[in-house]
Amino acid sequence: MIEPAKLVSLGFLKKDNIGCIERAELLKGKTTADLERVEFWDEPGQELVAFSSIEEFVESEDSGIDFLSSIIVHGYARMKISLEPGCTLESVLECLDENYGDPDGSDNTEPTEKMLKAEAKLHAAIIEGYRSWMCEPVVEVVVDLTKWGRDGA
Repeated sequence: MIEPAKLVSLGFLKKDNIGCIERAELLKGKTTADLERVEFWDEPGQELVAFSSIEEFVESEDSGIDFLSSIIVHGYARMKISLEPGCTLESVLECLDENYGDPDGSDNTEPTEKMLKAEAKLHAAIIEGYRSWMCEPVVEVVVDLTKWGRDGA
């Protein structure tokens, strides 16, 4: 269970609306570190998530919540990427063998220890610098709309 004050401290919710949160909890397998990575808020199961805060979602005319008493909102974080060891090097060596290898040879070039170490550094740099577009739900928040101050809260 996540305290609503945590949502306020992370900038996901205005303090005025703290009493409107019925429940907030991490989804299965997620941690508070994942919670801190949340960038978007939207309905569960959305392919394109669009709102930067819980307020922005609730107050959106497009959210279609005018006649509901409560609503579930998910917080989405960009997915962490991973690269399989050998995937980059395998592709490079295959390309080199295709362009420069023995046309009659059937053996593929095997990576050297030096190549493997370089690949590990390359993977680390890619993972650090790559910004994933795909998002995953991290937290579920139930908002009591009967307590929500839509007119200026």
